[in-house]
Amino acid sequence: MKKYNVILSGAAEIDVKNYIDFITNEYSAPLTALRHANEIKECFLKLESMAGIFRTDKRLSLLRYGLNVRTYKYKKMSVIYTIYERTVFVHRLIPSSTIL
Repeated sequence: MKKYNVILSGAAEIDVKNYIDFITNEYSAPLTALRHANEIKECFLKLESMAGIFRTDKRLSLLRYGLNVRTYKYKKMSVIYTIYERTVFVHRLIPSSTIL
């Protein structure tokens, strides 16, 4: 099984922070936010070995990330990433409902 190096873009890091802050502040649920933060980290760790098994996504709103863009679902969110050789570039973490 291939081993990938996962790199988060600055936008992805901000998306994760905003998502966790939203849960903490809007829902006043810091423990839930902490659980979600740990689960998101696990998602990124899974991409180290599983990134290549997901199909490329042809939806028009994702093509700005490249022709080989892929998505990985986390709850109602989508991790948007591309693979180049042995590196996974995570571009964004966005609500799945916003992908057209």
